[in-house]
Amino acid sequence: MKNKKRQNNLSKYWESYGGYKSILCSVYFWLAVIMASGAMPLISTSNNWWEVFLTIIPNLLGFSIGAYALLIGMGNERFMLIISGESPKRAAKASPFIVMGSNFIHFILMQLLAVLLLISAKLLYIPMPDFLRSILIDSEIMHLVYTASQHTFYWLTLLISFYALLLVMSAALHLL
Repeated sequence: MKNKKRQNNLSKYWESYGGYKSILCSVYFWLAVIMASGAMPLISTSNNWWEVFLTIIPNLLGFSIGAYALLIGMGNERFMLIISGESPKRAAKASPFIVMGSNFIHFILMQLLAVLLLISAKLLYIPMPDFLRSILIDSEIMHLVYTASQHTFYWLTLLISFYALLLVMSAALHLL
């Protein structure tokens, strides 16, 4: 029963957020794609590029969770009535509260995913031993697979990290 409820909550979030279409139509997502692609040559020369993000994103994550809790707990009865969208006209649409909540959840989930990927990148970074390097260099295909998988993982980690940071900018601009 709990698993079904959890799945229902995730699908409710995903639907009210707008799904893949909302992400793929986001200027912030495509800006993150450009930034991640542009940063790839720089990270290939750095052994600890993830440290920059790991000093910023966990702090933002804590702040985001606190801001969400304040937003939900701070409103008075009139504020709750306004954001609940209680009206016959809105029956088919998600209430402003659900839309705002799903945006916050997306914001928090992207930051959490970024932290998990960054920690994984840090833990998985192991300089290739010389004996393995000589084996992989002799086998061009193995060397290509190793390098391509490592770069793909790093690029995805960069993409999610930049996207999480750009969502902070998006949230700030929506407050204006």
